[in-house]
Amino acid sequence: MGNEEEDCFTLFDNGATGCMNAPRSETISLSNTRFLVLTSPDDYVAVLNSVRNLGLRVRPYRLIPVLEIDSNPGQAKQISSLPGVEQVIPALGALEQSRTFANGIDVLLQIARAQNSRDRDGLLFPGRAVGDPQGYPVHTRDRGIELDDELDWPAPPALVPVINLSAGPASPVFPFVSNDIVNVATLAGSVDDVLFVLAAGNCGAQGAGSLSAWARAPWVLSVGATADETGSKLAPYSAIGTRDEPNSGPDLVADGRSYVAPHPEGTSFAAPKVTYLVRVIVAAICQLGREIRVQEGADPHGVPLVGYGIVDRFGSSIWTNARELVPITALPVVGIDPTAVAACLAVARHAGAVLDVIGTPKIVRSLLLEAARPMPGYDVHQVGAGFVNTNAVLDRLAEISGLQVVRLFGGAGISLTHEAANELAALRPFDARQLRELAGIISVTGPQFAYDYRGERVAAQPLHPEDVRDLPIFERTLGVSAGPLDLQ
Repeated sequence: MGNEEEDCFTLFDNGATGCMNAPRSETISLSNTRFLVLTSPDDYVAVLNSVRNLGLRVRPYRLIPVLEIDSNPGQAKQISSLPGVEQVIPALGALEQSRTFANGIDVLLQIARAQNSRDRDGLLFPGRAVGDPQGYPVHTRDRGIELDDELDWPAPPALVPVINLSAGPASPVFPFVSNDIVNVATLAGSVDDVLFVLAAGNCGAQGAGSLSAWARAPWVLSVGATADETGSKLAPYSAIGTRDEPNSGPDLVADGRSYVAPHPEGTSFAAPKVTYLVRVIVAAICQLGREIRVQEGADPHGVPLVGYGIVDRFGSSIWTNARELVPITALPVVGIDPTAVAACLAVARHAGAVLDVIGTPKIVRSLLLEAARPMPGYDVHQVGAGFVNTNAVLDRLAEISGLQVVRLFGGAGISLTHEAANELAALRPFDARQLRELAGIISVTGPQFAYDYRGERVAAQPLHPEDVRDLPIFERTLGVSAGPLDLQ
């Protein structure tokens, strides 16, 4: 579709760029020659083989349960009746740019799943095993992070619970439809326990209802931008919802100014701030889970690093990082009040509750929205839950009571006496001062996996300069390739 396709997908990942007029209708039409075959993960390989046996050109993904096929409507109808096929839908006519982002999401999801497998073999960030030469990292207020050789604790591989996507169609007229492969990809990742944080878009000057199409998916967390770091006013470029129209605006907003000189602005710079806050929340939940398991009799063990993935345009800078990251193998144990946890456990045990402490996307999302501060002068449908920053999230974590811990992680059907509920409500398992130290640690360590959608390359930090991994290494270690899979 030539220039029309390029125009339709003018990106906002370089800050508050201008927002175009609406694309012509043919740029967002459905294709009658290319289709998406939706399957379940369990049936994916069988469906792929069946489609290939029909002699059609097919482009598979790695984890996203969808096949792209070049076909005519009659063949598409035939494929819809194959065993394991859930649905066959026409792809958007403007597909190529969506495909580059979906490919990046696919690669990062595979990395996230590999990191979450507890299988250390070949992982770039495998955690810590007993007997590794370095000691376990500890944190002190006066000396920062040090390695304690006397602590020979194992720690799981680093987690990748969040993926940041700071790009999207420039025009708010571009539709949110299931036929867009990016929406298929983010839904697949959300099912896979990864939270997607999306920039809301820089089309606010076009007025209400300017949310980016990819950020409209109910399963992602969309982030608008404020004009200042205190969150008193929405940035004029930031996407904004329509008053009294539910779900028309971003889920929340954050400071839209980059920390890095020359300090460009845009929702692309607000979204990574929220991605960082997701990591802080997940790390705090990991600390709580570790303390509970150890107090329940498990062998002493460590806390995984908490990283993230990001799909963006990097160029040569994908191999560098503006901030020096500390290359440790696990998080120090910090942020928890062991006495309060012990008291919480005693009450929970008496009530028959078994606490399974996992930072699911649903729990992390709810804590973020609860931490946000409503913005005076704006309707909730315009800016979502409101403004969020590090202090707000840390305050929300510090306020979590033992009762909330039991409600969040104890499962359904728990019956508590009035006395037990009151006792739990008075407990605060998180240590407010140590949470701030934990947030500082998260800001200087933890792996980031970056996918460059322009060059279709993937990189990871922090790694020693002599140990930078190029694509062949990634393919050998994680079994992923940043380039598109061949059409067959």
